Parts: sequence; C-alpha cells; structure tokens
Amino acid sequence: MNKGTAIVIENFFDNFEGLKDCFKTIPLYTPKKLAKLSGRPEETWPGKRSMLLDVAPETKPLFYLFLNTFNQKLGPFFNGIKLHLMVSIHLRLAADEAKDWIHKDASTHDYSMIINLSKTNLNSGTSFFDSIDSSVANEIFSSKFIQNRALLFDSGTPHRSIGNHGTSIEDGRLTMIGFFKKIT
Repeated sequence: MNKGTAIVIENFFDNFEGLKDCFKTIPLYTPKKLAKLSGRPEETWPGKRSMLLDVAPETKPLFYLFLNTFNQKLGPFFNGIKLHLMVSIHLRLAADEAKDWIHKDASTHDYSMIINLSKTNLNSGTSFFDSIDSSVANEIFSSKFIQNRALLFDSGTPHRSIGNHGTSIEDGRLTMIGFFKKIT
C-alpha cells in the first residue's frame, strides 16, 4: 500500500445494527488519564479514547469480533503477513475541531485503520494530504463520515479528521481506530 492510498470497506461489521449502541458503553479517557491507567507514555490527540480493546475483559469480545471481521474482509490483502494490532474507540466532539491537525501516525505502525461508528455525517470525514505542513499541504483524498465505513491506509500518510461534531457520545464523531505493525 502506497502513501496517499486507502482501502475503503463499506459495511465493515456485518451485524452493525446490533452493535452500534455497544460502542457507546466503552469508557473513554483523556490522553493524561489513559496514560495513567494503561502505564504507557502519554500521547497527544484531541478527544477521548478507550483502553486497548484486547486489554479489558469487558471489551475483549469486541476486539475478537473486530479481528474476525478484519480477517474476513482484509485477510487476502495481508496474506502471509503477521501483524501486531492495537485497537481502541475514539470520540472527537465539535470542541475538538480546533485542536486537530494534519499528522502521520506513529512511526512504530505500518498501517492505520478508522471505522466510523456514529451516524453518517457528510460534513465530517477523514482527509489525506501530500504534506504534514498545513501551510503547503494539498488534499489528495477525502472520505466522508459514513457509518460503518472502514478506511485502511499507510500510517505514514499525512491525514486529519475533518468536521468533528456533536457535544456528547450520543451525537459526536465516534470511531474505532486500529494501528498495525508487521511482525518479521
């Protein structure tokens, strides 16, 4: 997969209607609180995130559901490649829009994935750029925020969320995010 390209999968979770409210029950934390709870270094990102889904007993079933669906939908793309996965839930609200920026995901990841969980919002989405420098960056691809749409892309591709919205988990921009590292 090249920088600036993405694989888009519509209707990622087959049984999404039965799942959509489940995602809203997962505890979310600020970067500082999440670092304290997880024992990992504090990261910088707007909004709130959950613990990794494979860590907490109450979210492990969602992690395994994600893993099963990922293997069904993207297994052929990753044929023969072993991956280390980090999957969590992320909420961004309208108040987080000004705090967002064009970025690349950590250099320790090879691939990133975003699955849109909340209601479709065509004024929101994810945009990809040719540079991390916002003063010269040109948008090269944009994906609207369509519920249950998944985007898989090279972690080194500059991107940012567009149109963070809502005031709570009930109407905000809720996503499942995944970071993948090839294991050699």
